[in-house]
Amino acid sequence: MHLVKTSEKYFKVDPWLVVEEGFDPAKQRLSESIFSVANEFMCVRGYFEEGYSGDHLLGSYFSQLYDLMDIKYPQRFKGFITEGATMLNAVDWLYTRISVDGEELDLAKVKFSDFRRTLDLRNAILKREFLWTTAQNKQLRITFLRFTNMVDTAMGCQRIIFEPLNFSGEVKVCSGLDFDTIYELAAGWDQTEGTGSSLEKKENLNFWTCQRKELTDGLYCIQARTERSKINLFSSFRLVADQTVNPRYVEREKFVGAEFSLQLQKNQATAFDKLVVNHWEETGGGEQVWQNGLRLAKKYSAVTYEGAFENHKQFWSDFWRRMDIEIEGDPELQQGVRYSIYTVYSNYHGESDRRNVICKLAGEVYNGVNFWDTEIYCHRMYMFLNPEIGRKLLMYRYHYLPRALENAKRVDLEGARYPFSTITGVEEMGAWQHVELEIHQNLAIYYAIWHYDKVCQDKQFLYNEGIEILLQMCRCMASWGGWSPKNGDFGFYGVMGPDEFHMMVNHNCYTNYMGKKMFNYTLAVLAEMKQTAPDLYDKAVKKV
Repeated sequence: MHLVKTSEKYFKVDPWLVVEEGFDPAKQRLSESIFSVANEFMCVRGYFEEGYSGDHLLGSYFSQLYDLMDIKYPQRFKGFITEGATMLNAVDWLYTRISVDGEELDLAKVKFSDFRRTLDLRNAILKREFLWTTAQNKQLRITFLRFTNMVDTAMGCQRIIFEPLNFSGEVKVCSGLDFDTIYELAAGWDQTEGTGSSLEKKENLNFWTCQRKELTDGLYCIQARTERSKINLFSSFRLVADQTVNPRYVEREKFVGAEFSLQLQKNQATAFDKLVVNHWEETGGGEQVWQNGLRLAKKYSAVTYEGAFENHKQFWSDFWRRMDIEIEGDPELQQGVRYSIYTVYSNYHGESDRRNVICKLAGEVYNGVNFWDTEIYCHRMYMFLNPEIGRKLLMYRYHYLPRALENAKRVDLEGARYPFSTITGVEEMGAWQHVELEIHQNLAIYYAIWHYDKVCQDKQFLYNEGIEILLQMCRCMASWGGWSPKNGDFGFYGVMGPDEFHMMVNHNCYTNYMGKKMFNYTLAVLAEMKQTAPDLYDKAVKKV
């Protein structure tokens, strides 16, 4: 089979911008993914907040916020995963509906021109603008701005600007918080379909139950709970407009919002801001989450759009000053490198050692899990940028060491086997050939610990959490491997290497080599500790 990939240049080339000029409905899902904005805590795809009846994926996600789904097989064997966590599509906090003269804005139905969507990588803000010509030939230029605050990560900010070109009149707006979102992959992942989903296979694709709705002190609040994991998510917003408005409180089963009108003047810009605060807790009860969320919303009640953006912009300015890579003579490569750096850092920037560089925060295909890619590819960037972030990523693995011990027992191994794919710390992927045959996750984590030690020389971590992780991973790999009856060599049999393609390989070069390196390094660390930190050596040996 010969696979051919031909690149298509759809977006404009710019060193600091990703630009879509003109709108192609066939590329909407691609554009939504590319134009995502995130801040480690949450992410929204580049969907049209005003509603769009064409093909799209409205995606609003929170790192590590999950529900549990059944994993089924035609045949089941020992150790197969039967339940896995998946990152749910959560509250649509950008929800907006706009109408003029009773005509509702929907780019799949109305007449529009001058469409332009721009992601500013320097400041991590998404801008979308177009000219809407209504059925009454009224021309209204609309600009949408949004960003997820990198400083106060619970905050998401939206600004909508209206500029009528040939009329003065009224525009009606409904702005709200909507939990009536769908999780497409619950219908199944059909990779023969262009979208990867199979919507016709399952009717109920929403997994949220609304617990409470309220308008208090100008804050529109709602809280919902996931179906099986019982996680509560609180969301709130307040409105700020450049003219006096009299919003009408609106609520539905899974929605809370405000309806209001803005009086527009010809050739004058009129805007309103929506300032959102989201909060969730994995173990907190409903009342606790509501009170903590409300307290957080009130804490940020004086923050303006301009103030939030200034702090957000300064955060990114400091980051690019330290991390930018300048490439001369190849503008496409320059744009691609900056976009990649932007994506990784907006995915994770070290706010919490309970989060990780998850795969695809901007979509559902990989369920919001983290893989061994973090340690083998991403960790070094964070470590050189800020050693403390590198340490937090390793501490993430330490926090989940008890789960890795459970995961090893699942397949009758000793020690700790870190999962191939996880949100909660246990194995959560149903593709058994990867889960059971790829055993190099431990080796990637070893590599990150080794590299961190060589560069940062953080002996406090190495002699405490680091050595505990290493010893338990070595114990696991030793119990997996075997001795050749032919020549007596030790190695790993029946594995899948990092190419993630060839199955049941004996003595995969990468796996064997990295396994040996891990064993040797762990023994060297123990010898070093015995000489320089005997008390910690005794503690580690007794504990493990």
